[in-house]
Amino acid sequence: MGTPAEARALLGHLLNVSYPYNYSNPKFELICDGVEKLTEEYDADTEDVQYICETTKTTNVKGYTVGFDIEIKYVKGSAIQKYANRMLRVQPTGAKASGDYIRFNKDELMFGTNNQFIGVRRKATVYPESVGGSADDSLTSSLHISGNTEPEVGYVTLTKDQNNNPVFSWTPATTETPIITAPVEGEQITGSSVTIRGTGIVGATVSVSNGTSTILTATVDSEGAWTGIVSEALTAGTNYTITATQILGSVVSEESASVSF
Repeated sequence: MGTPAEARALLGHLLNVSYPYNYSNPKFELICDGVEKLTEEYDADTEDVQYICETTKTTNVKGYTVGFDIEIKYVKGSAIQKYANRMLRVQPTGAKASGDYIRFNKDELMFGTNNQFIGVRRKATVYPESVGGSADDSLTSSLHISGNTEPEVGYVTLTKDQNNNPVFSWTPATTETPIITAPVEGEQITGSSVTIRGTGIVGATVSVSNGTSTILTATVDSEGAWTGIVSEALTAGTNYTITATQILGSVVSEESASVSF
């Protein structure tokens, strides 16, 4: 599995440092230089319910407060440091404290790619907390980043600019659909069952339908593949046309291309 540091490095956070702030045309920077610790915390808002006829309580989760603090040790020229400096100068209030960030996992590659990673994006409130430090320590700036919307599931794409610097872009998951790879169009199936295979987003739940009836559900594995066997829902001598959709988080894809067999 590697060292603990190697495992920690699989988790990445990107901060939108666009100025003026722009959600639709972001400029993402990896939170890295100068930051030695980042822990995204999930504070659940719970409610205990116990009816008079019950002997135990039931705990319901109504929502989450999600966020993290980062302390940035001074790194000259760092984009995150410049962002923190601007926040400290402006001390934003209201809409000026708007921002967003992405959390992604480098070990969750999109099927068939080597530079696209599954992640979530949240709009956030960003504000400065402190600047300074002791005389014998590094100059340190501190920011608080608090998510204030439901997460948007999607993909981070990593490319390089002309100077070989990393460039990160974001694509919402709604643009992706699963693919049915078997059976193929027009195939004749013999026997009492049919194996249906395909590709999709790692971790997604795929539903295969014949018209309005769901005949199979499967989970996309770590290689981006899914498979299942159907027998009871099919009748010998009948032509079928199937499609597939997938769900990742709260995002439901569009229907795949249909396959008839």
